[in-house]
Amino acid sequence: MASSRQAFLRLVRAPNLLSVPGDPLGGVCLALLASGAAAPPAAAALLRMLPLAALAAVAAYAAGLIDNDLVDLPEDRQLRPERPLPSGDISIRTAAIWRAAFLLLPLLPGFAGLLPPVWLGVYLLLAATILAYNRLKNIFPRCGYFLMGLCRGLSLLAGVAAVAPDTMRDPAIWLAVAGWTSYIAAVTLFAAFENERSPGWRRYLVLLAPIAMFVGGGLLLRWRNPAGLPLLLAGLAGLFFAGYALYRCGSFAPPAVARPTVGRLIRTLFPMQLALCLAAPYPAGWLIAVLLGCCWLAAVFLSRRYAAS
Repeated sequence: MASSRQAFLRLVRAPNLLSVPGDPLGGVCLALLASGAAAPPAAAALLRMLPLAALAAVAAYAAGLIDNDLVDLPEDRQLRPERPLPSGDISIRTAAIWRAAFLLLPLLPGFAGLLPPVWLGVYLLLAATILAYNRLKNIFPRCGYFLMGLCRGLSLLAGVAAVAPDTMRDPAIWLAVAGWTSYIAAVTLFAAFENERSPGWRRYLVLLAPIAMFVGGGLLLRWRNPAGLPLLLAGLAGLFFAGYALYRCGSFAPPAVARPTVGRLIRTLFPMQLALCLAAPYPAGWLIAVLLGCCWLAAVFLSRRYAAS
């Protein structure tokens, strides 16, 4: 039987969890760029809101993963008995307590009160989307792909809402949310067929999101919106790293090859997030980029011990 710490890290898919803070932090950097002439948040306020926005996203994601395993427990007992819940490494009661704690943490008055009301609305929508995904993905698979992508898109939007809600009217912000949503929806579609030799064309759907949503949109906005360049760079980074992962996987890969590819595609978010942060005003963007770089390295290390899907 695995140790409680190892079982918990498997339960929350530790390599994937490290990719989550970059979503709201990337949104923060986009918001700082899109604010333009508007007064950015004071340094003290920014330092207070950055960790809160990142922590809330991680808590919501962890709650969603635990909820997913609780909802899928009957299926996992048959198909994935090695998972922490069906194997008994973590009790159902303990998992339910962790789910509630993670989901409710960002709603504590002392936590939510430090962030704008708009952020609270985005977080509640994110939490509702996570719970809906876990309950609808097997009934309406196509809806499930979209909902999973929307979870990551809303996570990015939460970062925008935390520091500069007024910039939510900027088209570059919504282009980023749509790009994040479509990319993760495509990765979820890929992961749905990880246990079979699926037709190769499904794998290349993953590339359409960074190409169409980021590269094309970034080029359109490049000359009239300061957020256009980081979107273009994020798209190019996604194209390179996702393309390399799919190249290594091949068109008709067996499950043993396809499963690690899911993790590589999720970790492609790291260079995309870095592209958003490196283009943000100095020094905030660069400091965030260093933090994300450390998370990326840690995720690669943890991926050797813990499954991504």
